Amino acid sequence: MIENEAIPTVGKVTISIGLTDTSSHESILQIIERADQAFYEAKRQGRNKVVVWPYQQDGKIDDLKPNM
Repeated sequence: MIENEAIPTVGKVTISIGLTDTSSHESILQIIERADQAFYEAKRQGRNKVVVWPYQQDGKIDDLKPNM
């Protein structure tokens, strides 16, 4: 785990990751917005988290629930 590794000149590092899947029917802005939502949800949950925010056909990001 990254948190357990000491990085010279930096010290301890943690990571939060937001992922999403895509559809050929959506714009790059929609994909980035959903990945951004996943990233901020991972940060909200604490350190060293990965959150996947799935694609929904209706495209309503506010109604989505992340997969953890």
